[in-house]
Amino acid sequence: MKHYRAAIVGLGNVAWKYDHNILDNRTGPQTHAGVYKVHKQTTLVGGCSPEEQDRIYFARQYGVAVFDNIEELLKRTTPDIVSICSPSQMHYKHACQCIEAQIPMIWLEKPPVTELGDLDALIEKQKGSASTILVNYQRRYCRCYNRLKDLYMNRLLGKTMFIHITYSRGLLLNGSHIIDVLFYILGDNTKLSLGNVLPSDNGENYSFSLMAPNGLKIFVAGISLPYHCIDISLTCEKGRASVLYGGMETRLETKVEHELFRGFYRLKVQKSGILGRGGLNRVMTGALDDLIISSRQRKEPRSSLRTSRNTLVVIDYVRQAVESI
Repeated sequence: MKHYRAAIVGLGNVAWKYDHNILDNRTGPQTHAGVYKVHKQTTLVGGCSPEEQDRIYFARQYGVAVFDNIEELLKRTTPDIVSICSPSQMHYKHACQCIEAQIPMIWLEKPPVTELGDLDALIEKQKGSASTILVNYQRRYCRCYNRLKDLYMNRLLGKTMFIHITYSRGLLLNGSHIIDVLFYILGDNTKLSLGNVLPSDNGENYSFSLMAPNGLKIFVAGISLPYHCIDISLTCEKGRASVLYGGMETRLETKVEHELFRGFYRLKVQKSGILGRGGLNRVMTGALDDLIISSRQRKEPRSSLRTSRNTLVVIDYVRQAVESI
């Protein structure tokens, strides 16, 4: 079994800190460093950050070399995999440096970049390079979202009539996660048209409508809240299926005859069903496995620059619509 040297650019929460504040460790690692530490094919060899305290604590925790810049990290550790966990506005620069350094595998945190033009330039730069890039929309590796996709594709509750999405904490942050899930469920080649865009009270959480070519209507509600809200519900002919709280819980409701008004019907929550339980078990491990296999087989990962472009296109549409209001 081949072994890979892994390094991390940016030493914040998703790089390693989340795992040290986790309330329930039964889900497996939720950070890049945590996965590298337990994965049978990887060894963590270094990290870099301009923040001295982050370097000190990271080196103390993992016993690896740390640097204050990416150039020294790549030169001194010669990694096979680089996780880019730096601030979003730095993703394009750091991804380009990794491609130019011929890093075989790049695990790029979402959003891959903040501007659509930069993403298109990055896609072009990757073509013909030695680098396989996986964008860390990790919910594509979550069991309940995959079951929701199967429900939609195979019409397990009949035809889907409407999709409702709710998010908080910014369109580029949580919004991009759930819009990527939407494209994953509908199919990454789906072209959505943008409808009305409503103003946001804080300039980050916009509400808007979308429509699929088959006439399926989608409403995305952005709400300014002091907590994470990442929900998606599919209302179908025979019921409604929801994945709530960013994947932590599921809800299945099916059509039953109304017990008070005979001849009429309502939805009733089922104690168990096709969505199974929620939870983000092994999602980071699933992403890393996909990156390694995709690199070895020279194929596109489940979450790639190409698939992530769909989400950035929607965000760009919303931005343009807001500017014209």
